[in-house]
Amino acid sequence: MTNTELMKRVESEAIVRMTNLRDVLIQKKKMEESEKKLKAEIKEVLDKYGVKSITTPVLKITNVEGSKSTTIDLDAFKKLEPETYAELLKDYPKVTTRASYLKFEPIMTEVKMNG
Repeated sequence: MTNTELMKRVESEAIVRMTNLRDVLIQKKKMEESEKKLKAEIKEVLDKYGVKSITTPVLKITNVEGSKSTTIDLDAFKKLEPETYAELLKDYPKVTTRASYLKFEPIMTEVKMNG
């Protein structure tokens, strides 16, 4: 079976699921945008009245103050101190294993079914 034939077979078996997933991903993105907008509007009201926390029959909201944190810029350190960086990496390695996964990117054009 050629690569083209394999891709056509995968597409034909999964196209309905792919189309449904694309639609869900688009809906999810729209909902996330709505969520962000609504949260910003609520924050604006809480800030306007100086409210730090409110409990209602539908939500409990806490207006958490911003904060600062300081970390080490490892990219800059590696660039400016490559030998020291290499020594530290050798002495204090931290290995992270990431599982394989599927990455989905919705295509916004209409999908036409084969057949």
